[in-house]
Amino acid sequence: MVWTVGTNPLVYDTDNDGFPDGYEVNVLNTNPLEYTKDSDFDNDGVSNLEEFIRGSHPYLYDSDFDGISDINDTKPLLTDLDANTKIDYDVKVPLGTYDKKYNFKNADGEKCTMIFNTLNKNMKYINIGKK
Repeated sequence: MVWTVGTNPLVYDTDNDGFPDGYEVNVLNTNPLEYTKDSDFDNDGVSNLEEFIRGSHPYLYDSDFDGISDINDTKPLLTDLDANTKIDYDVKVPLGTYDKKYNFKNADGEKCTMIFNTLNKNMKYINIGKK
């Protein structure tokens, strides 16, 4: 990552925005040389830095899928099944700078989507749909 992106291997946070360089590349999918502290990628009213501190997901309006937005959820990582809200299983995952999206059919003929981070070679998301 250091050579590809141009970060300083001796510095935890090259752009000094509060995020470790690895988090910016692997989770935020942003350039670790660009300041992104005040952004709110999922428009839930919680900044990306606050999401990092809380452990909630910066691209998910409702990190635990319990129907309560992260800004109103006192426990954004614990699905509240008693909240009388509908659990959202249809998650929209935006593409980051280093992401590549693949649509394909698996061996059972089901439509699938995969999002792959080309920089760190990790799969970010996979969805197996209906035939």
